Amino acid sequence: MPIVIAAKAAVESARINLAYTKVTSPISGRIGKSSVTEGALVTNGQADAMATVQQLDPIYVDVTESSNDFMRLKQESLQHGSDTKSVQLIMENGKPYALQGTLQFSDVTVDESTGSITLRAIFPNPQHALLPGMFVRARIDEGVSPDAILVPQQGVTRTPRGDASVMLVNDKNQVETRAVTASQAIGDKWLITSGLKAGEKVIVSGLQKVRPGVTVEGRRGYRDVRRANKVRIPMSKFFIHRPVFAWVLAIIMMIAGGLAIMQLPIAQYPTIAPPAVAISATYPGADAQTVQDTVTQVIEQNMNGIDNLMYMSSTSDSAGGVTITLTFKSGTDPDIAQVQVQNKLQLATPLLPQEVQQQGISVEKSSSSFLMVAGFISDNTSTTQDDISDYVASNVKDTISRLNGVGDVQLFGAQYAMRVWLDGNLPE
Repeated sequence: MPIVIAAKAAVESARINLAYTKVTSPISGRIGKSSVTEGALVTNGQADAMATVQQLDPIYVDVTESSNDFMRLKQESLQHGSDTKSVQLIMENGKPYALQGTLQFSDVTVDESTGSITLRAIFPNPQHALLPGMFVRARIDEGVSPDAILVPQQGVTRTPRGDASVMLVNDKNQVETRAVTASQAIGDKWLITSGLKAGEKVIVSGLQKVRPGVTVEGRRGYRDVRRANKVRIPMSKFFIHRPVFAWVLAIIMMIAGGLAIMQLPIAQYPTIAPPAVAISATYPGADAQTVQDTVTQVIEQNMNGIDNLMYMSSTSDSAGGVTITLTFKSGTDPDIAQVQVQNKLQLATPLLPQEVQQQGISVEKSSSSFLMVAGFISDNTSTTQDDISDYVASNVKDTISRLNGVGDVQLFGAQYAMRVWLDGNLPE
């Protein structure tokens, strides 16, 4: 009899162990690759998971938004009396996601390092087009403004403090500068919430040719331009048809200039600008206030005690960039000043956020003006501005930067860029 009982117990133990060989998923979804092979020994509480199950339909999308934008979104929700916001997604290839999601909840704390809040939206995903870990762009519909004013981005300029302004033509046909509030970018335009009224004329091209107070005249059509040219042509023709008068006038001006130069208070040598050293850093995702508190002030506090330092100036923008310019007394060796700044910066680097250290901090000798400005053109009509800019950046900029005495080289013009997407549906 005891033998029978022991056999039944063995059978029951085998049945229980057999049940352990079948693992049931706690949630429904899709399973990825297994981290163990067939026949391997697995135990309860092991460090490596046997497999990972991902819930794909519906799927959550986490979005980070600055605290200022979050407060505006919250205010819009209170005005409309609804906490449900529709969310649209833009895929990595620039195409919109076909289905619309809803905003589920927002975090209750603000990330002190970036000044942002995490929002979570839920999206239906029946075709499994969205996968965990994918980067997308989210657009939250805050409402419809029928009287919104959009201004092209090239017509809006910003001061070093980040304040936006535009140049417009007033009722007296005079150019004036007006401060505006640009809340957000919509495509290639800025949404202007204050400072402009419907019907006002904003200058979007040729900003370098106008200045406040100048009277302008609007012209329309090709005939008006030709009439304007006819007004300017007689001045040049006057001297072309009277070469003797032109030579006599030029000789008189040269003699007058030679006599007057002896009486002018001209210094033997021009005034030399004091040397300066610029420190540049980037804090990705942080606003201007966060950059000022966590990066700019930390570096400035460690710059005290440098020899011949007169003053410091700094700028922090909303894109996470910071530039600190240290100006020294005239006669200071700029190379020695740069070495002293680098030594002081080494003391401040461990106190900066990890993201800033990963991006790198540059120290360069700075100048308030350009020594030389060179332009590049091409006789080939098929060459575009992007082609010329790419050639200069690849073959000219680095060569000039390595010349003795050159502190910095800046490239103005269209930057050549290329974006590549991979079609995952193509066979390998």
